[in-house]
Amino acid sequence: MIKQHSGLKTLADLLTGGRLAVAGVVLGGAFLGNARAYLPWIVPLVLLAWTGDLFDGWLARHSGRAATSWLGNHDLAVDASLATASLIYLARIGWLASLVLVVYLGTALLLSLLLRSHWVWNGFNTGSHLLVLGSILRILPGLLYVMLAWLAIATLVGHRRLATLARELRATLAGRVKPGT
Repeated sequence: MIKQHSGLKTLADLLTGGRLAVAGVVLGGAFLGNARAYLPWIVPLVLLAWTGDLFDGWLARHSGRAATSWLGNHDLAVDASLATASLIYLARIGWLASLVLVVYLGTALLLSLLLRSHWVWNGFNTGSHLLVLGSILRILPGLLYVMLAWLAIATLVGHRRLATLARELRATLAGRVKPGT
């Protein structure tokens, strides 16, 4: 019998909700006053939110609760919200051309509608994370080793999930799994 750990599920939901809140703060920072002045606050918030993203799925899966919550069911949308807010912020401070932003978001939206697959958003989120990290390194090159350490830890923590995602992608591409599931 699986022991119920509702506290783990609650913590997972708090981490997911926290990412959504950070997306709102980042978006607000993009449009309130001098957006660039908020950069020292935005960067650690986004990195903290991504760190929470490493753990929320694991916590939810190990909670022993079969039922998922609204936040758990919309985890990918929350991730996309944070990625989109981060890209808009970068455009507002002049580090990303507005045309690139529109093409990037438009392509992700069009492909997701055509393919009806969560893989589009996974790729979109990864690309936006790389853009954000690259932009951060533009002004703070000394953070390179900190970010490499963070990426190494993220890979170690998520390696089993990455293997599962790879199997799901292969099955989807082979036609054994219906797209969008």
